[in-house]
Amino acid sequence: MSIDAADVSAWISTNWDPAITLRMWWNRLASAGYSQPTWPVGLGGLACNNRDARTIAEVLAAHGTIGAPTGMGPHMGGPTILEHGNEQQKQWLLQVATGEQMWCQLFSEPDVGSDLAGLKTVAVRDGDDFVVQGQKVWNSSADKADWGMLLARTDPTVPKHAGLTFFLIDMRQPGIDVRPLRTMNGSAQFCEVFLNGARTTQAHAIGGLGNGWRVASTMLGHERRMAASGTARGSLVAQAGPLGGELDQTVGDLADKAKAAAQHRDFTMITSASALIRLAQKQGLSADPVLRDALVGFHIRSEVYRLTNLRARAGAASGHAPGPEASIAKLALSGLARHSRDLGVRIAGAGGMILGPDSPSAGQVQYCAISAPGVSIGGGTDEIQHNVIGERALGLPREPSGA
Repeated sequence: MSIDAADVSAWISTNWDPAITLRMWWNRLASAGYSQPTWPVGLGGLACNNRDARTIAEVLAAHGTIGAPTGMGPHMGGPTILEHGNEQQKQWLLQVATGEQMWCQLFSEPDVGSDLAGLKTVAVRDGDDFVVQGQKVWNSSADKADWGMLLARTDPTVPKHAGLTFFLIDMRQPGIDVRPLRTMNGSAQFCEVFLNGARTTQAHAIGGLGNGWRVASTMLGHERRMAASGTARGSLVAQAGPLGGELDQTVGDLADKAKAAAQHRDFTMITSASALIRLAQKQGLSADPVLRDALVGFHIRSEVYRLTNLRARAGAASGHAPGPEASIAKLALSGLARHSRDLGVRIAGAGGMILGPDSPSAGQVQYCAISAPGVSIGGGTDEIQHNVIGERALGLPREPSGA
């Protein structure tokens, strides 16, 4: 099928009402198939391609509406379950499409580093249940999640890649302790999760027992693509799940709040070229020919990243599985973050050493500077991305994957 932007606009005119709650709005989006358009009909989607899904997102943004639920459930968990899950498991995705649930990822561990297959968290069978013991870390928004996408060892007698299983696990049960981690930029987006006697079931094993590495590899491909991709210009985002506290607020209030937050969108993890130019003008440095050349160089790099990302999206729109394009875009993003950090602090001068409202750009450039290392880690480290590119694009020998 092909999506007509005019039809989407007409639907929005009929269904968008600032007085309804976010829960009601997201249910309407899911019923129309506009929540996760590439998903099957009946699960919040229309079974359309990525290009048409992008059209829907752009029309929603252009009308100033709250966009569909985002995050790890829609962008990583959903596509993975659609590929590896059974029919019963696929039905669970409707609650992701309607925003009734938020999911988090439970992969990384403190003592494992990039050797994900060497993880130590175990899931021991107890009848139809599995009892989970272990610790995870760097889990984004785990403190607000309803379900976790857990990779655990179910068979210690086989080579490490073969003994893993991918589970969904209820995050709001006894035996799970979630502790937010405050990072050096002052935020607490990441958490550490302690699992001590928590339970999941064989029915929640995605792809079957012992097939966790294959399922996790699929999800990591979607993670790379999510980390490298952007959102439709002007998209307004709200918090999914009951712990997010927004499901029963009106979409009008949430849209106003999101628009106010969007005024600082230039200053997130990366300062945009346009924001750096404005800062240079404010600092009286815009006539400096050396700095002007540096700003042009950063603008060019930003455009290269944008075009690289478009190439990755074009591959996804044509139905290709996530491949090296997503890793190339992710590496480009990491380099852009470091370039933004260095140039932003250079423009800020001595004021780059202080935070707060009296510092240049009210401290936003400084926030980006101390956030930059996280861009090279989240969504798979730069080293992992180099491996993916080397093995999948250049045909270099694969790293050993045995015991």
